[in-house]
Amino acid sequence: MTESYQFIFIFLLIFTTAVELYLDFRQKNFVLKNKKKVPTAFTKIIKLADHKKAADYTVSKINFNSIELISGAIILYFFTLGGGINLLNNVISNNLDHALEFYSLILGVTFVICIFFLVKFLVVKFIKQSPNVFQKAVEQANAHKKTIFYLFILVGLSILTASGAINEIYNFLDTHFDSSLINGAFIITSVFLVLHLISIPSGIFQTFGIETKYGFNKVTPKLFFEDQTKSIFFLILFSVIFSFATLWILSELEENWWLWLWFFLCCCLIAYVGLAPILTQVSNELTPLKDKALKTKIEKLLKKCGFECNGLFVMNASLRSTHGNAFFAGFGKTKRIVFFDTLLKKLNANEIEAVIAHELGHFKKNHIIKFLFIQMILFFLVLYIFGNLKDNNDFYIGLGIQTISDANFLLLFIFVLLKFVGFFVNPFFSNISRRNEFEADEYACKHANAKDMKQSLIKLYRDNASTLTPDSLYSAFHHSHPPASIRIQAIDKN
Repeated sequence: MTESYQFIFIFLLIFTTAVELYLDFRQKNFVLKNKKKVPTAFTKIIKLADHKKAADYTVSKINFNSIELISGAIILYFFTLGGGINLLNNVISNNLDHALEFYSLILGVTFVICIFFLVKFLVVKFIKQSPNVFQKAVEQANAHKKTIFYLFILVGLSILTASGAINEIYNFLDTHFDSSLINGAFIITSVFLVLHLISIPSGIFQTFGIETKYGFNKVTPKLFFEDQTKSIFFLILFSVIFSFATLWILSELEENWWLWLWFFLCCCLIAYVGLAPILTQVSNELTPLKDKALKTKIEKLLKKCGFECNGLFVMNASLRSTHGNAFFAGFGKTKRIVFFDTLLKKLNANEIEAVIAHELGHFKKNHIIKFLFIQMILFFLVLYIFGNLKDNNDFYIGLGIQTISDANFLLLFIFVLLKFVGFFVNPFFSNISRRNEFEADEYACKHANAKDMKQSLIKLYRDNASTLTPDSLYSAFHHSHPPASIRIQAIDKN
């Protein structure tokens, strides 16, 4: 059976990569073939120069994506049959003390950050009661908020270290947690961190190469470094929490581990959607919508549609890109509407109203809840079908893993099983998403002006340099939105 698992893995790795490359090839050729003529439905708004730019932009992204597909397959091979996971296991198993020190430091930093935001919340609440007195102090603090944040962490961490709190955390972890759990969590976190570090050169090229070449990038090297620092911290933090929780479930809940793991993953999905408004503010600044006329117009639309939200906000997207968008974040009491500031500059009030009506359609049709439910079903089926591989020695050896452990199973589950299952179900998810877009467009046409919906859509395609002529097979496999020409036809019918 060992050879069978190995053959299946190698076959699927080559097959999925080859199919993806073939789809890229089709998309590239089709876009270039239709580059010299703007489709008739778009000629009034989109010029030939814009159409050619979108084609070139699409081809550039496809060329780079093809390189990433091949490098991704090589990296996966290295971590499995190439012995990468075995190497991490050997290194980390002999450095338990370093793992404990690492976790103690992470928990200490997390504690200080929580204190910072608690203090900030209390200070803001106090200042609101006496805004005039502290207005100047607030303006000065906002001008140096990053410096204040990092200084607070440095001072707080120094206090925790000097007071012995970090050592107490170390002793608590050493006393109350099994070494296999700590090592396993450290291995998983290390893999996530290594993969992120490997992806940084790719991000640099995409940001300062492709996006800059076509006039979209606004990110400075300093901002890129700050974003990466935040990403790495939160990656480590959430990886630690996720790996500890999942490994505990795998080791302690015995026969029903897969059912409890499924329940935990479902909770993570729901929490992610609910916390989206907060997570958005980690790297972006949200401010209340100041345009009174637009705000009144949107509020009337919300009232007409019977929709309640926690506010209308503008995100400083222009700090990083010229791409425009708008989205709804959260659910329940956390629901809010977020506009990219770039979008407000590109569309008029009626067109923005149509865009929001489209987003309202997603909520009114329960698309987010339905999509979450489908994802939950998928997780359930994957765990139910492949859960028996957790203790299958042939499965591990076949994929080049020397040691049977919960941590190694979790890595194989995420980077091998979910990867290949995702490849085959992706067209199904894309199809559902495209149907949802049609329903949201139809809803928008009923509650806003269909002409404005059409105009806003075409402008967004133009300003974001989205191709108007995608290959049908590539689009069916990858695109969550229908091709522009088909969407416009559907809107015209409405």
